[in-house]
Amino acid sequence: MPKIFELFGFPTEVQTKEAIECRKAAKCPFMGGECDGGGNRYASQIDLNANPTLKKFFKNRQYVASGVCSIQLKEGESPWVVCPRRLLVLGRAKAVNRANQSDTESQILKLLNYPIGTKLGVWSEVKLMIGEISDEGEKSFHYTFDYVVVPIGKTAETEMVSQLIVKSEVAMSWGGKALWLIQDNLADYITASTALDLKKFVSQNLSEVNLLSFSYGDKQPNLGGIIELKLSNLFSGQISANEKDAKPSFSDMIRTPLLPPVKSLIVRLAEKKPINQIVVK
Repeated sequence: MPKIFELFGFPTEVQTKEAIECRKAAKCPFMGGECDGGGNRYASQIDLNANPTLKKFFKNRQYVASGVCSIQLKEGESPWVVCPRRLLVLGRAKAVNRANQSDTESQILKLLNYPIGTKLGVWSEVKLMIGEISDEGEKSFHYTFDYVVVPIGKTAETEMVSQLIVKSEVAMSWGGKALWLIQDNLADYITASTALDLKKFVSQNLSEVNLLSFSYGDKQPNLGGIIELKLSNLFSGQISANEKDAKPSFSDMIRTPLLPPVKSLIVRLAEKKPINQIVVK
């Protein structure tokens, strides 16, 4: 039975004073402020007016964000992150020196490979809406970057399939790299459900497409407090293989992991009657 694993930053089993106060204040310990539902998930807000008990718990608020960080599908399994803030929150002071996401931030800054002392500007939820009409027709670019990280005075960015390719291409055209933060569960799912075998893309260096996979590690909840995710792997490689190169590329994500035989389709069709029969005239 699926259940909420982390609520307002803490595993639900954790009932310390810090965890309870964090929940009452609807606080996100990763943001260092009030939970915003993940940035753009306002529909997940809960109306407390219909529940006096909850309203009292949340200090008489009218509405509160759901505060769900992760969900565990089965007991003993690694939970699934459902809020982007759980993976990374940039743009705050004292990067890397804080608890809870220091490993995530340090790995990203290391891979960006800026010289020590470089001052970086960070923008979040950057929306780009660009359109043009040419002889080839109308073209548009409409995407939101989770984060854009730029050396002050110069440009790079960090933030599924179309966005992965498009944003990676745009970052390269700007002279930067796109870094995609995902959970190890999602990496396993991509390998199992598409032709993209991420195990073939484990790397130590950035390339055209870059996925940083983070893991909970020990599947048991940390009853002492917040669980800090750890870097599991860096998957990097080309967007697409050139004509002379048959090596795997990230374009394999749009291909099926297998081709089912037509016999399997016939077997399924034979299991039930058609809902209608028509005659072509």
